[in-house]
Formats: sequence, structure tokens, C-alpha cells
Amino acid sequence: VGSAALAPSSSASCRLMECRRVTLWATLALDLAAALLLGTATDPARFFRDVWPHQRALFGETTLDLVALALLRVVVVVALLLATAGRAARVASSAAAASPPLLEPLQLNGTSEPQHPVGDKGGWWRAAVTPVRCSGALLALTVGYSALKALFRMLQSGLGDGSSSGSLPTGGTEPAEVWFWLTLAAGCVSSSGEHVLCRRLLRRAAAAGEGGAAARAGGKQKKSDDPAEAAKKAYLERTGPRQVQSVRAIFAMVKPDWHLMAFAYASLAIAAAGDTSIPFLYGQLIDAIAISRDVGKFQQYMLLLVGTALVTGVFTGFRGSTFIVIGGRFSVRLRQRLFASLLRQELDFFSAVRTGDITSRLSADCQKVGDQVQLNVNVFLRSVIQVLFTLGFMVGISWRLALTCFVAVPCIVAASKVFGDYMRTLSTETQDALAESNTTAEEVISSISTTRAFAAERSEEEIYGRGMKAYQECVVRTARLYYVYSSMTFTFLPYCAYCLVLYYGAQLTQTPPGCGAVGAPRCSIDASGLVSFVFYMQSLFAAFTSIGNIYTALAQAVGAADKVLKWIEREPQLPPQPEPLAPQTCRGDLKLCDIRFRYALRPEKLVLDGLSLHVKPGEVVALCGPSGGGKSSCIALLERFYEPEEGQVLLDDVPISRLDPGWFHRQVALVGQEPVLFARSIEDNICYGLGERGEGRPSTEEVHAAAQLANAHDFVSGFELGYATPVGERGAQLSGGQKQRIAIARALVRHPCVLLLDEATSALDAESEAVVQAAIDSMIAQGGMTVVVIAHRLSTIRNADRICVVKGGRVAEEGPHHELMTRPAGVYAKLVSKQMALHSGSTGSLSGAGGSAANLDAGGQEA
Repeated sequence: VGSAALAPSSSASCRLMECRRVTLWATLALDLAAALLLGTATDPARFFRDVWPHQRALFGETTLDLVALALLRVVVVVALLLATAGRAARVASSAAAASPPLLEPLQLNGTSEPQHPVGDKGGWWRAAVTPVRCSGALLALTVGYSALKALFRMLQSGLGDGSSSGSLPTGGTEPAEVWFWLTLAAGCVSSSGEHVLCRRLLRRAAAAGEGGAAARAGGKQKKSDDPAEAAKKAYLERTGPRQVQSVRAIFAMVKPDWHLMAFAYASLAIAAAGDTSIPFLYGQLIDAIAISRDVGKFQQYMLLLVGTALVTGVFTGFRGSTFIVIGGRFSVRLRQRLFASLLRQELDFFSAVRTGDITSRLSADCQKVGDQVQLNVNVFLRSVIQVLFTLGFMVGISWRLALTCFVAVPCIVAASKVFGDYMRTLSTETQDALAESNTTAEEVISSISTTRAFAAERSEEEIYGRGMKAYQECVVRTARLYYVYSSMTFTFLPYCAYCLVLYYGAQLTQTPPGCGAVGAPRCSIDASGLVSFVFYMQSLFAAFTSIGNIYTALAQAVGAADKVLKWIEREPQLPPQPEPLAPQTCRGDLKLCDIRFRYALRPEKLVLDGLSLHVKPGEVVALCGPSGGGKSSCIALLERFYEPEEGQVLLDDVPISRLDPGWFHRQVALVGQEPVLFARSIEDNICYGLGERGEGRPSTEEVHAAAQLANAHDFVSGFELGYATPVGERGAQLSGGQKQRIAIARALVRHPCVLLLDEATSALDAESEAVVQAAIDSMIAQGGMTVVVIAHRLSTIRNADRICVVKGGRVAEEGPHHELMTRPAGVYAKLVSKQMALHSGSTGSLSGAGGSAANLDAGGQEA
């Protein structure tokens, strides 16, 4: 089977299917034979010799075992064969398959399940019916059935001889029980081997077909998908972490609070010990007042009960309050690490991820993970310790009753595990649907004027409603799963176990005959012990139910934490140098050497193709040219927002990738086309990035001087609060020209050696443009800075020391204005001539009117 799985040809899948089918049916036959031997529970020679005259009851038990186990295993094996056959049919229909694709949808690491879209209503059973899951079900079925047989065998032997130890008979006229235990162990070992074989087979076949599966995964994009969205998803998958150990990462984040955790654990242990001792005290109280009628004993146990309850209450409060503090600190730590990681990411990441998704991760997901850690880790640990203490008391009272009540425990634990796995997947889908709706709401609210202007309220309501509908579908699916889970684990299984314990407990209280009378043998368990045991049983099932609920809730938290932790552990594509350089001086000598560059989200378009540019210290260079030529991309590379595919960007002959980012961005200042201000005061916006109050922050005089150079001091002084005036969200309290002048002041207060101006006046009206342009001209005229400007005003361009015309990703022409105008056939001269024909006067705008193709500096999106 292993050699068939390793065969690289497409026919290997057929051989694999045949080998697996034969193997499974042979295993089924062997298991049925093992069931027959297990049902005999005695020496096979004696069974065949005395089956009809003396062992009719044993034969009936054997037949029942055979039929029950055979039916269960046939159901599981048929489900396995249907799943693999369905995958094989899909393999046969795929002519381009280069490896066994039936393994493609399987998650072979055993830790995660296939992901299914929100609208895939049948995905829950397709995720459940996988070869690994089915072989695991076969293993659990055999082990569980064998454990039940062993349990009842031990109970029957204990009742049959009237002994309190319950040991199996080994001598006398009774047959040896060795065959029973050998066949029981053989069934468990054979199913374990089957499960291991299935996992190894799938892992080897997956290794052989990994390349083909990856190729097919790349071609699964639906025709209706947006290519841009598909490119974003592919970029995030390619650059993100391969796998995140969510649970381990969560507990690693709690580790700094180990001293609080130790105190919480100690309080937890004391409180749990008090909780588990209370049912024992209840039983002693009932025995003292109802059976022995000992008032002194009753008062003694009553005082002990009150004291235990008081100590338990005190330490329960310590435990709860300490875990609240731990959860709060964890939530803060999680948000800080996520925010710090986001600030380190490259710009392509923010182009691929919508703002609504980011805010949803920072708010809803972090809050959910923090709440679950705060509440459920606390309750989970309490329940686990309570289970351990309770089991100790129950075994001490009666190990037979303890074994009997364990019949329902594996079922509850297995149901909680399966339900928790599905809840983790559903939680991820739910959080994604909620993030989608949050993105829509944020976009519409932030652009409410545009929505109102185009009367798009109704359409936006429908879009938001579709997102809420997807969210609601996830909630409904969660409710359906919870209905099945709660009905089985909260009521049916516990009450069945109660009935079994009460029935068997009644038998134990009455065996041997006459127990409890004067001179008679001692009962296996007395009435007070049975009462205490029932109380402990209630406590045990409550703890297991709590563990099941908490496991489900933690699975939801892990699902919400997956993307948060992926972003936290994501390595930026522009990593900092281990030993960055911070020179003492900066001359402002800029070089772009043979640059080839394309955006990660648009890899098919080469934006810069061998561009080279040298800007000498103190020189003013203007970039112009047709839209999409690569002007703004040059500015982005000079700011190290992106890394070139080939070539280098140098500052004073040092690659900027080797420079300390803090030092570099103090030397290179940028004024963009759209000024970005934060919801802080004017002074804080001017000093943005230069630290808080204290060392490194410009003085008040320096701030005022920068504002005067930017022609901003007069209007700022006119405000009632002056430089302490809040600008509002995104500078909403200021006009466009005022915001741009604040942005210029923010650049000047740094005293940069390089100033980058990216169409700083293109979005302003004529009056504001004149004021801002005067500030720019004044700033350039001062000298002492290397200036690279993209502008649409002829006066700014013609006064530059050198003009570089960028076209097709290269510098097509360069030189002073008068020199370029002497080349009538040149690109620059043609553009100026066209614009001069549209706008008279030497101060006319070089930007195209009416969408002219000859626009020197495109106002639209730069490639």
C-alpha cells in the first residue's frame, strides 16, 4: 500500500483505492472474528465443547456482541469507502491530475480541519467523513467497546463471588480468564495499528502529490472572483506565517504574569478541595441525623461544613479576582503586540487588507480572546482540579460505582472534542463575516457625504444586510450544533449514568445477603456512602459539562485568535537591519541606480524599468511626465515604502535599507498630495513622530518658526486655543489649504536634508493653492535642502535646477527648463505646448483639463 501511494503516476490513485478497499475489508473480517472470540470470554475449546448444553447464555451474549459490533463497524467502514470513492471519482474526472487528488482536501497534520465557505451547508459532514477521522472512529469504537466489556466483566465477577475487592477469579473450578484479556487487548492493538497505518499512508501519498495539489490549489479561483481580491489573498498567503500554534502562543503571552498565576492556582486548589469535600460532609450529616441519630456528630460535621464553606468562599473570591486581573493584562498585551506588529508591516500588507478587517481584529477579536482567557481558563482549571479531587473521593467510597459512572464520561468528552473542533471553524467564519460587515459600515460612515450625494443609502443597506445575513447563518449553524451537543451531554447521558449508578448502588447495599444486620457481613457500600456518591456524581458531571462548555468557548477563542496571532507573528517583507547605521551628518546626495520595480499586488506590470537618477546635495529636481510613468513610485522608493526588485536607492552612497529607520525619516521629509492629520492638537501634528514632551521634541519657538515658513502661523494664531486647537478626525476642523500648510510645517520642523513634495497643491482650490505654493517657493528658496518635487505648476517646475521627464518607467529627458524647451520634438516641450494652448500665461497649469492625455502629473491613481 505504501509503494502504491508513493507512485507518481495518476494510476497510483486507482491502485491506492484498490489496496485501501481490500485492506479495509480484510480488517473488517479480522475484527469480526475478534468480536466472536471476545464475546466468548472463555477458553475456546470449552466454548465449542459445551456451547449448547451449558453455555447458551454465553452464546447469546456472543451473538449480540457480534451483531452489534459488526453493524457499527460496517457503518463506519462504509462511510470511509464512500468518502474515498467519491474523492477517487473526482480524481478520475480530472485529466490534468498529476498525483492522487483524493488526498487534497485532507488536513494530514491531525490538528486542523478543512475549511468550508459560509454558504456551504453540507460542509460539516464532508469535513467529518475523512479517512483519518474514520480510522480514528474505528479505534475509538473498539477501545470503548472493549472497555465496556471489561467493566461489566469486572462488575459481574465482583457481584458473583460477594467479595468487596472485585478481583477476577483465577483458581478453583472456574475457567481461566486469560483468553478474555488477550482477545480484548488484541482488538485494541489491531485498531490502533489500523489508525496508524491510515495516517502514515495518507502522509506518504500527500508527500508524493504535494506539488500537484499546490498547482491545483492555484487554479481553483472562480471565474466570478475579483482578480484584485484574488491577488491580495495570494499575497497574504504567500507572505504570512505557515502555521500558528494558537494555544501555545496564548499561554506564552500569559507567562509574564506567572506570579499572579501561581497565586491563582493556589487559591484554585484550596477552593476546589473545599468544594469537593462538601458532598462528603453532606453524606456524614445525613448519616448522623437519619441513621445513627448522633446529635453530637451532627453538630460537629455542621460546624466543619460551615468552616469549609467559609474558606472555600474566600479563596474562590481570590481565584476569580486574580484571573480577572490576568485576563485584563493579557488583553492589553495582545492588543499592544498586534498594534506593534501592524506598524512594522510593509505598505503592500495594508493594500491587501481592508481597514475594517484590521479594526475588527484589534477590537472584536482581541476582546473575545481576552474575555475567554479571563473567564474560561479560570473555570477550566477549577473544573479540572475539581474532577481530580472528586474522582479520588468517588474511588474511595466505591470503585465499582466509580467505574459504572465512567460509562458516560468518554461519550461526554468525545462529544465536547468534536463539537469544539466544529466550533473553532464556525468561529473563524463568524468573525470573518462580522469583519466584512464592519468594513462596509466603516467605509460608508467615513464617506457619508458621498453616499448621501449619490442617494446610495438603500444599496448600502442591502450590502450591509447581506453581510449580516452571512453572520446570521453562522449563528444559526452554531445553534444547531449546540442543540445536539447540549441535548446529549447535559441531560441524556448524565441521567442514564444516574439510573445505572442508583441501580447498581442498590445492589451493592444489599450484597452479601443480610448485610447491615447484627453479626452479618459488612455491605460493599452503606446508605450514607451512596448519598455522598450521588452528590459527587452530580459534581463530577457538572465539572465535565463545564469542561465541555469551556472547551467549546476556548475553541471559539482560538478561532478568533488565529488571524490575530497570524498578524502578530507575521514577518514584515521589509525587515530592519540587525545593525542599522546612523551617520553623524547627512549631505542629501540621492541616487536611484538602475531601478526595476513592480507592486506586489500587481506583479504583471513593471512600473520602473531600469530607471536611474542622481540628485546632488542642495539641488532642486522636478519630476514630470505622463500619468502612470512612475513619478510617485520614485518618491515611494526614496521613502523606502517599498523595496526595488533590482537596483539600489542610496543616500550619501549608503543603501537606505542599511540605515536606521528613525534616523533616515528624520533626514527625509515628505509632503504628500493629500495631507494626513491626526485627531490631536495643531502642535502635536507639527511635532508628529518627534517624541512626546521632553527630550527630542522641538521647542515652542521651533514650532512657530516652522509654521511661519509654511504660512500657517497667522491662521493658527487666530484660533482661540492657538497651537493647542484640536484639528478633529483627519483634520476635519481645518480647510484643505490649512491642512496642507500644517503638513508643510511638520516637514520643516525636522530640519531635513531631503524634502520630497508629491503634488502638494494638486487637490487645492486656486486661492489655497496660491498660499501653499508661496510657502513651498519660500521653502525652496531658502536652500540647504535637496528637494525632489512632483508638481503641476509651471512656475515651480521652471525654477527647478533640473527637470526629469519620467515616461514608461525610465527618465526620458532631463535638463533645465530652457534647455528642454529647445527640443521641439522632446516629450517635455510637447506637453508644455499642449498645456500652453489650453492655459494662457506663463503661470498656467501643466495639469490636463478635461482628462487630457497630455497631463504631466496625473491626478488619478499612480501605477
